[in-house]
Formats: sequence, structure tokens, C-alpha cells
Amino acid sequence: MDIVQQVLDSNIRSVAERNGLSDEEVESMLKKQVSQILSINLSQIKKLGIDEIALVKGQGNYLAVLVDLDTHKPIEMVPSRRIEDIREVLVNWGVEVLNKIEEVSIDLWLPYKNLVE
Repeated sequence: MDIVQQVLDSNIRSVAERNGLSDEEVESMLKKQVSQILSINLSQIKKLGIDEIALVKGQGNYLAVLVDLDTHKPIEMVPSRRIEDIREVLVNWGVEVLNKIEEVSIDLWLPYKNLVE
């Protein structure tokens, strides 16, 4: 199973332990994924998912993940789940990109709802 997908479903420490890797090795794999993300054409995004990855379960240390729900691929990883940080990323995409997004999928965390509105 793909390490990045495992992290999306769990957290870095658990994935590292399950796969006999260090936390740093898993983080490095995530960073490699981010470098591949840079080639994504943002103007094609119609359905956006916003979620978070726990770096270590229960520690309150998260990365926010923005996903193209049509391709199921990460678009961007934000180094925190602070709404201000996520908003900054979205604003940097530009109004033209944001206006093409037709649907946004989030969990029930109120700050995500407020951001989308």
C-alpha cells in the first residue's frame, strides 16, 4: 500500500511503526509527494477536499491536506491546519481557480465550514 495513502488514513508515527520506518523517513516521503504536486494544473480542480493528517495521534500536531476529489490526489500539504494558513494557500491559487471549484468536502470541524463559506 502507498505510504502517503496510509498517512492520509492514519498518522505518521503509526505508519512508520507499521512499515519499519522512522518518522523522518515517512515525512521525507510526504515531502517527495509535495514536490510532485507542484506540477498539478490547479485550473482543472472542480471538487476540493480539505482534511488533516496527524503527525502523531493525540499530540495536536497536524498537516492540512488539500485533495482533488476527481483524481483522489493531494494538491497541497499545508504545514498546519490553522485556517489562516489554509486560507493563505487558497488565496494564492487566485480567484480564477477558486471560482471553478464547484464542490468542497470537509469534516464537521467548524473552522473548515467557516473557511469554505
